[in-house]
Amino acid sequence: SNPVHIYKLVEQGYRKNLVIQKKRVEDKHPAKYTVNELRALLQNKGIRYGIINDALEEACQVHHVEDLLVAKGMPAQDDIPDEIQVLFKESEELKGYEETSDKIDFRNRFSIANAVVGDVIGRIIHGTTGSDGQDVFGVQLKRKTSKKVALKIGDGCKLEHDEVIATTEGKPSFKTNTFAVNKQYKVDQVDLKSGNIDFVGNVEVTGAVLEGMEVKAGNELLIGKNVESATVRSGGEIRINGNVLNSTVTAGCENVERKQYLDNLLTYKSSMEELRASAEQVKGNKLLGDRKDGEIIKILIENKFKALPNLSRSVLNFNMSQGIQHSELVTFIINKLIGLGPLK
Repeated sequence: SNPVHIYKLVEQGYRKNLVIQKKRVEDKHPAKYTVNELRALLQNKGIRYGIINDALEEACQVHHVEDLLVAKGMPAQDDIPDEIQVLFKESEELKGYEETSDKIDFRNRFSIANAVVGDVIGRIIHGTTGSDGQDVFGVQLKRKTSKKVALKIGDGCKLEHDEVIATTEGKPSFKTNTFAVNKQYKVDQVDLKSGNIDFVGNVEVTGAVLEGMEVKAGNELLIGKNVESATVRSGGEIRINGNVLNSTVTAGCENVERKQYLDNLLTYKSSMEELRASAEQVKGNKLLGDRKDGEIIKILIENKFKALPNLSRSVLNFNMSQGIQHSELVTFIINKLIGLGPLK
């Protein structure tokens, strides 16, 4: 509160024209409030919760105070909901060829999610329960509540220590809060939109396999309609309900593919040794002048080792089909042999 000012007249002596003057000699303050008096004033205003005693005591020590926080409510703490983490993608676009200058086969640009036994395909993170708050008038502030997530476990997986683990090989899925690993992958038609199919389990194509496409199944393969100028391979039985036109059909092919890959690796090793020897000979005899090693290798590949790029792609494609996108061999082929790789 404002103090009362006490004045007295200023002595000026004898004068014909006297102008009265005054001066302030004292400020008289009213009595300071006590803590109990301040608390009573707050209660009269309806403030009953969160009163800060230290602030009241501070206010009682001075005659004037501004903007002093004397009461504080408690905000509501909302519930943190449960969170389900899906640790796989239904399909994703491969990035293996992005940095090459070679043509990209867009039919192989998608990779279907495959799970093997022991893979963690999902996880649940439990939320926490919050608390209601209260304002300085004692009014309760309701928190935002959340329901517990009802996580369901379907076929081919189990819940262990809040992790969803695959118990069989197949395609993982998550729909309506339910995890499952399906041993069969089903697609309407195999075309440029779907991309080539490469799946570890059974594959069912209800429609046709169109020209230039490829289907690989780790087990059984069922095709509902025609196979036209395409390649279908399966580690088990193949059933085709339509016609097969100018196509390659191979059943029980896993060992055949691996043998072909091994043969390619042996040929690749031999070609690389010959390429190295030729490059050393050209450089040692300066047959191409003072060209750098990369330039010499590129010229040799383009003129003498013309089969090496296609062989490189065959090795690369097999690795990609097995889900191997990052290895020393794959990195070497992409960065050092394909396209402008030798010049890097």
